[in-house]
Amino acid sequence: MLAASATPEHSKTRAFRDGLGDRFVSSDNAAGAPVQVLRLRPEMTEVPAFEFALRERTARLATFRQEAYARVYRVHRMPAPARDLAMISEHVEGLRLSALLRVAEQHQVSIDLSTALSVIRQLLQATSQLHGHAQDLTNGLIAPERLIVTPRARVTIVEQALCLAIEQLHYSPERLWRELRIAAGTGAVRFSHRTDVMGIGLVALALVLGRPLRDEEFPHALPGLLDAAREQSALGYERPLSAPLRNWMTCALQLDPNRSFASAPDAWRAFEQVVEADPLYLSVPMALERFLYSCTAALIEPSRLESFEAAPLQPAHSYAQRPAAPEPILAAEAFPSAHLASEPEIRVEMLPPPSIGNAPDPSESGSDPIDWSALAGRPWSVVTARDITQLFNDKGPSSFDGDAEQVDLADASSRPSELVASAGEAALDCLPEAAVAVTPEPKRHIMPAATQPRMSAMSWAERAAPLTASPKWRRVVIAAAIAGILSGGVALSRFLRPEGVAASEMGTVVV
Repeated sequence: MLAASATPEHSKTRAFRDGLGDRFVSSDNAAGAPVQVLRLRPEMTEVPAFEFALRERTARLATFRQEAYARVYRVHRMPAPARDLAMISEHVEGLRLSALLRVAEQHQVSIDLSTALSVIRQLLQATSQLHGHAQDLTNGLIAPERLIVTPRARVTIVEQALCLAIEQLHYSPERLWRELRIAAGTGAVRFSHRTDVMGIGLVALALVLGRPLRDEEFPHALPGLLDAAREQSALGYERPLSAPLRNWMTCALQLDPNRSFASAPDAWRAFEQVVEADPLYLSVPMALERFLYSCTAALIEPSRLESFEAAPLQPAHSYAQRPAAPEPILAAEAFPSAHLASEPEIRVEMLPPPSIGNAPDPSESGSDPIDWSALAGRPWSVVTARDITQLFNDKGPSSFDGDAEQVDLADASSRPSELVASAGEAALDCLPEAAVAVTPEPKRHIMPAATQPRMSAMSWAERAAPLTASPKWRRVVIAAAIAGILSGGVALSRFLRPEGVAASEMGTVVV
């Protein structure tokens, strides 16, 4: 049982009223969750087939669970003496789209096209799910009065179980529109899939216009309203409806019987094609959330919103017209009695770059370049055999127990590569490639066949051990390496461009 059936009616809160009846928010004794109670008008419930059709459709929709639809729990009779028929449904937090449209019209809250497209897409998806659940199922009551926009910018459809019961009233299409805001075709009232598509088209037209539709505007004034409709972007720009969007709305409103959508899935596919064709058609829930926030602010503080919208937009100051910044107030002026400790003054002075030797100032013009003619005229050979002989005149200690091999130093100075080859590969790498290339190849001695296997079996270290162990040979190798390095340096200086280097340039080492 409901708490509403055991408590006075003044303990319930009325949320909304339209031609169908009054809505109250109450609580369920079993679960304690809030529910919505729709107390139907007595003149409708007096029709004998009305209650039966309502209970039958409610039982059929019990297995239909979709997030976009508010669940209908049961049909209930109110306690005596009223005995009114009520439909108990899930309570959905949010605002009805009809109330949002009235607020937008009264407080001039703009509805951009992204908001309208977001609502249309959600309606098409939810209606397609209902049509896919069963071929003969239809809503028939799609209108802003039965659409709730939640704080999460989701559209929830409510009271979808009244379709079959409303058919039992046998109202004319004009009376259905004026009293119940239900759009039906001409002739006998039988709700079908086309009725749901027409309801979605009317919701789309109201969102584009930014206001609810009037009683006299359906159905004859719809073509004129469609011609006068203009789409508005989120930045405030307006333009007439594009041809694809206008054709879609024409088919959805069933204005042309030869080309109209027969079901919600057909309208949904065509809608997605229209949105994908134009990059300006962005269907984002954020736009609907912004519109909901604007309308909520208008309902809470309408005077503040009106003053905000009426305030003219102040032009931005240019750089030259900006007011000057106030001069900073010194601490001594702000606090005369305060004694501030004086800090030492710090000065930074850039020193000139240090001079290199006796080189002239780089800033002076006309600096003398290096004279490379003297270096270029010097001979290749720098170290002579006589110099090497005088270097090794002092006899150093020998590590050999026997007599050391005698070496002609004069002949050694002319054959540096041969001596280095006998000492090892490391000393040979120190010599320049040019010195090795011009050195005459030494005479090759043919060894006896008996000694060839023995010599090939000896390693390089074993053959070089007697030479490397002697300090005299080590000095000869070092001297030959020095001679090769000096000769290579002189050769390198011949190929340098004399005009490219000046003695006064920073970073140049003068030799």
